Amino acid sequence: MMIAIIYHQAVTAVVETQGGVAIVPDVALVEVLFLVRRAGGVPAAIRFLEYFENAVFQLEALQQQDIHRVRELMNIYADVRLDFVDTCIIAIAERLGVRRVGTTDNRDFLIVRPAHCEYLELLPSTR
Repeated sequence: MMIAIIYHQAVTAVVETQGGVAIVPDVALVEVLFLVRRAGGVPAAIRFLEYFENAVFQLEALQQQDIHRVRELMNIYADVRLDFVDTCIIAIAERLGVRRVGTTDNRDFLIVRPAHCEYLELLPSTR
């Protein structure tokens, strides 16, 4: 799985160079764990959870106002069928004033114009 290795290296580099505490929306954790388990089985899921448990992350819960914003975004961009988790990340970023987002799937983040800034800086950088 060359793609997974490249993503792992790129994401690891972002984590190591950015510093600070990464905010992880709870809905993103669910999606990542699903993908890890699907690709590597229960042992991989357990290793991921051990890593996450010992790393410095701020787990951020979805709030009512985020749900409202997700619905707005899904309605505005209905023709492009936004991913629910990506849309939640955008809503949480708006609420918290976050301008940098870590992702390996840029599609939705390049389409949506956030309310709090002109665009979100996507890491690892694709430019």
